[in-house]
Amino acid sequence: MTPHHKPETRNDPVQRFTLYLQGDRLFARNADATLVELGEVQGVGGALGYVLDGERMTGQGFADAEALLADLEGKIDFLFLDGQFTALPDVADSTDLGGATSRHIFLEEFGPDEESDPLARRVLSGTPDAAQSNIPAGPGGGRQTLR
Repeated sequence: MTPHHKPETRNDPVQRFTLYLQGDRLFARNADATLVELGEVQGVGGALGYVLDGERMTGQGFADAEALLADLEGKIDFLFLDGQFTALPDVADSTDLGGATSRHIFLEEFGPDEESDPLARRVLSGTPDAAQSNIPAGPGGGRQTLR
């Protein structure tokens, strides 16, 4: 553990998740190592797309798995993802993620003032262009993207 990294707890306002694309399915894992299936990946005309089961959220036209996961990261928020962990079964024991494409994301929990405070809604992402941003770095040096 580095001096600038604190262990995650249930009380942290920022929670880490990992998104996975494995075969034709999308998954997410939380800090408790619970794994849930989020939706389906489709290949059409050489491009990838997805449909999330819970919200019927979609995306299409991605050249590769990394681009698909980056788009998904930009569309989901903590409340949606946390709700999936509440509603869906843990499939960790029955799912092999060997060889899966993954993306670590950090989502900030929203307080009661989320509607009145635009800074209350942030997604923290480890992107290579963080040095070009004037937004302070988040955990692990990732850029904070305001949503």
